[in-house]
Amino acid sequence: MNNKIKVIGLTLGMLLGWLITLSAQNPQLAMHYYNRGEFEKAQSIFSELVNKQPENKIYFEKLMDCLTQLRKYDVALSQIEQRIQRYPSDPVNHYLKGNIYELKKEHEKAKSSFKEAIKTASKNPATIAGLAQQFQQRGKYELALETFEASRKNGKIHPSYTLPMANLYYNIGNYKRMIDSYLDAIDYRPESVSFVLNYFQRYLPDDYLDDLEQNVLTRLQKSSNESYNEILAWTYIQNNNYTMAYRQLRSIDKRKNENGHRLFRLGQNAMQADEFEGAVRIFDYIISDKGRNSTYYYPAQEAILKARKSILLEQADSNQIQNLTDLTTEYLALADSLGYNRLTASLIKNIAEIQAFDIHDYEGAIHTLEKLIGISGINRELLSASKILLADIYLSTGDRWEATLLYSQVDKEHKEDETGQLARFRNAKLSYYMGDFEWAQKQFDILRVATSRLIANDAIDMNIFIIDNLGLDTTTQNLKAYAEADFLHFKNQDEKALIKLDSLGQALPDDHELRDDIIYLEAEILRDNRRYEAAKERYEAIVALYPDGIWADNSLYAIAQLYLNKLDNPEKAMATFEKIFIDYDNSTFAVDARKNYRELRAVLNAEKSPAIPQNDSIPSPSLEEN
Repeated sequence: MNNKIKVIGLTLGMLLGWLITLSAQNPQLAMHYYNRGEFEKAQSIFSELVNKQPENKIYFEKLMDCLTQLRKYDVALSQIEQRIQRYPSDPVNHYLKGNIYELKKEHEKAKSSFKEAIKTASKNPATIAGLAQQFQQRGKYELALETFEASRKNGKIHPSYTLPMANLYYNIGNYKRMIDSYLDAIDYRPESVSFVLNYFQRYLPDDYLDDLEQNVLTRLQKSSNESYNEILAWTYIQNNNYTMAYRQLRSIDKRKNENGHRLFRLGQNAMQADEFEGAVRIFDYIISDKGRNSTYYYPAQEAILKARKSILLEQADSNQIQNLTDLTTEYLALADSLGYNRLTASLIKNIAEIQAFDIHDYEGAIHTLEKLIGISGINRELLSASKILLADIYLSTGDRWEATLLYSQVDKEHKEDETGQLARFRNAKLSYYMGDFEWAQKQFDILRVATSRLIANDAIDMNIFIIDNLGLDTTTQNLKAYAEADFLHFKNQDEKALIKLDSLGQALPDDHELRDDIIYLEAEILRDNRRYEAAKERYEAIVALYPDGIWADNSLYAIAQLYLNKLDNPEKAMATFEKIFIDYDNSTFAVDARKNYRELRAVLNAEKSPAIPQNDSIPSPSLEEN
């Protein structure tokens, strides 16, 4: 008897376990059929699941999906009506009803159902966000906005809705309301300003920068929210108004007693935009207001030296060399007062560069660098960079042996990294400048596999260039003349270099192999001297006249960079990047060109079209995520 009871108990236990397992598998089986498009089978299981768990919204929505896929619209409507009776406070049921009426082409009934969904949601605030998301997923942006608007109390929207509403306004192309919503979000959470600025950077068309500025200025009359000052500064930066941006960020810096980090970043932006006067003002504030204890004091000293040098170089002044000499004298005195130490080392290196390559005081530059290299505790990379600079200067003076000794020393000290590869490349260039072309070519050939892509690319170009031109004449006279012009450019004696190239060009026949090389080097010199339009014309000549030459892809990449960074024409930059990876798909620039093309396309499409691409959609996070 006891054994029978045990067997029955064991059987019942196994049966119960089997039933539990089967029950757990039903949703998985339903989804399996659903994903395979077997909607009849999926409908049957989801129908059972809804009967067992009527409160489960996911099961019910999947059931509605199955019925609509099977075009059983009336069955679906009947079940929704029953569900509305059972759950009258759930607006999603009216939303589902509206979707089915749309499928039946009964648009007035669909519209009425959607309005009823919004009305129901307005009475139950907890359902607002969910219903709005349903509308948004179906591309019904206006209805999603109506849903959020229905939540207004005393004329105010709940702060957590501001970001998703901004997203929706973007999708319908209402940029002014988008701006309002993002600024409302900052009212609620001022610390979300970086998040909002990122959206403005990506999605706000330039045509609406003035609207943003005026909106912020109006709000600042009633609010002391400092995040508005940050946004205002950002709008000024977009318009290259660094003076006004400086005023805003300086105000924040003073009120918050910060260390100058915002202003240092602003100064760097001004330098990149060639706004050197503004950069000087910004860096001078950091130096004078923050003092030596600031993290940014020494970097600001270095940056202001570069800015002041750039100002002098831009001026067509007969006293330019004297002015640059006075500048180096001033900063050498500053270095003496601050001391030669690891904090001033980078500044001192910059002084030596001006001495050597702007006023051509090689002896003074060598003296400055020797003192710098003698500093104890200096950063290893900076020390090696200073040795390479010293080698460059020795090379400029004609002392090739001291130069090659220093290059080789750095190469040995950095055998496996990019610094060593740079020293090796400079050593090869030394041989090239001196006319030892065969030895230089062998070194460039080795450097083709350098881990630094920039060095590898340059080595490949130099290797091909020498091979192509070395056998053109037995005396290598023309190649030597070209290398001499290149050496003058290396020494920053660019007017002499251009004269040398012009003379060489006049002496060569029109079909000579060096023709494209001469035009390319002229373009490089003009670009380095900020003569961007003239440089672009020569790059374009290379592409037009020598599309199969070694400088064609280099020239296209240079043109694209000029359009992007100097000539303010992102559309032409994008088209040029596209030409690189289509016409020169084997180019070393192809990967970068494709990346830049995609980034520009995303930005330009965002400005032109109110619809965010599905693969680049703006999320709708709550502010709590920031």
